[in-house]
Amino acid sequence: MVPVTHVIEGPIGQIQDAARRRLGHPINWPDLPSALAMSICRRHGIPYPDNWLIGLRQSESPQFRHAPVIAAYGFVLDKTTPRIREAWSTAIHALRGRAPFPGDRGSFEYSARELAGIASGLALLDPDRDAHTTWFAELLTRGLASNRFNNPVLRLAAILALNHIDPAKALSTDLPHPDIDSLSMRELSLVAQLRLAIGSDDVVSTSALEAAFQIRHAEEPVTINDAAEAAALMYLCGRTLDSLALRDRSANPLDTVLALCRRFHLFARQL
Repeated sequence: MVPVTHVIEGPIGQIQDAARRRLGHPINWPDLPSALAMSICRRHGIPYPDNWLIGLRQSESPQFRHAPVIAAYGFVLDKTTPRIREAWSTAIHALRGRAPFPGDRGSFEYSARELAGIASGLALLDPDRDAHTTWFAELLTRGLASNRFNNPVLRLAAILALNHIDPAKALSTDLPHPDIDSLSMRELSLVAQLRLAIGSDDVVSTSALEAAFQIRHAEEPVTINDAAEAAALMYLCGRTLDSLALRDRSANPLDTVLALCRRFHLFARQL
C-alpha cells in the first residue's frame, strides 16, 4: 500500500522541480515577472541566480516611459542606484499626470502586477518628497469605493497594494476581501505572487493560500509561464511538503525538524 502522502508528494515534487529549473534561467532587464520573482525569493529565502542582480546593476538607463518598466523597478528599487531611484520618482510624476481608470483599461490600474510593483517601489522610496504614496493611496481607495477593480484578483491586488503603503487607510476602508477558494489555479498563482511579494496575513493568510493551493493543484494542471509563477509555486510546494512532514507519523525525524524550522518565522510573526 502506498501512503497518501507519497501520492501527493510526487506531483508536488515535480512542480517544484519545474519551478526550480525556471528560476535558473537568466533574465533581461527590465522584466516585470522576473522582478516580481526576485522580490518573492528575497522575502522568503528562495535561491535565485546571482546573475539576476548583476543584470539589474548593469541596467543603468531604464526607460521609464511605460508602466510595466516602472512596476518592475518598483519591486527591486532598494537594489538600484540613487540615480535610478530619482528617475523612478520622476516617472511616478508622469503616471500622476495621466487620466485615471481610462475606458480602454490600458493602464496600470488594471494590471494586478503593476499595482503591486508601484506599491512596492513607493514603500521603498525614501524620501517621498512629492507625496507619491498619498496620491497612490487615494487612487486605490477611490477605485475600490467605486468598484473600478471589478474582478476578484484585481480587487485583491488593489487591497494588498493599499495595505502595503498605508495599512491604516486600508483598515479604514472596511471592504470585504475576495474569496480565494473559488479562484482557478492561474488566478490563485497570481494572488500568491502578490501576497508573497507585498502582502501580509491581514489581507490573505498564509494558511489560506496553502489550503487553497492543496485543493486546486489536485483538480487542475499546473503550468509555469514565467519566473514569478515559478517563485510562488516554489514557495507553495515547499509549504505543502513541510505540512505533510508534520502530519505524517512515518516521516523522517530530520524532515520533521526541518519543516518546523522553516515554519518558525510564521509563528514568530504572529507573536
